[in-house]
Amino acid sequence: MFTGTTARRFIVGIAVGTLATGALVAPSASAAPSATTGLYGAGDPTFNGVTRQTLALLGLLSNGLTPPKSAVAWLVNQQCADGSFQPYRADLTIPCAPSDAEKFSGPDTNQTALAAAALALAGNQNAARRAVVWLNGVQ
Repeated sequence: MFTGTTARRFIVGIAVGTLATGALVAPSASAAPSATTGLYGAGDPTFNGVTRQTLALLGLLSNGLTPPKSAVAWLVNQQCADGSFQPYRADLTIPCAPSDAEKFSGPDTNQTALAAAALALAGNQNAARRAVVWLNGVQ
């Protein structure tokens, strides 16, 4: 998985890419996840829940901070049965939708790769491994 220098380079790459695209915003007064869900950010997570969660976790972990268990659990709970991730699953009892590149819906490699990195660095190797297996399968 991601360890040592490889992990640091990956995180730096994400940070530089995110800064370059202007995707980072200043943190609110409270940089903690929701007390009820574990999700970072107050906006609608429909299109970016997994992305913003993984970026928050990667940012914390790359600075030697331990994210709250609820934040990691939120991400793990978003994982599809096949190991992939889609942008957000409002109802976790409903299986993930099939991937549809034309409608930009269902699991995709971007969400899954980010989640795999965050989960590996957070110490959840099982969920990270399942994501990597899915990624290898769709290559």
